Amino acid sequence: MTVQPDQIYRYCDPRAPHIRLRVMTVGPNRAEVFYLNTGRRGEILLNALHDSPTTKTGKPRRTGYALEAK
Repeated sequence: MTVQPDQIYRYCDPRAPHIRLRVMTVGPNRAEVFYLNTGRRGEILLNALHDSPTTKTGKPRRTGYALEAK
């Protein structure tokens, strides 16, 4: 999976499913993001961004962010 600008991710933790972010720019290890629910900017490690809300074994992810829209 390649993280690209303008992709939207949602938080995988079921206690806070309302947290969503948009990728603004992508660096070698981090992405600059814009949190849609708060309007703030921040940075996040690329390994926290996943292409699927489930793990390889089919269990729902509880950490990180899952791709919602391209």
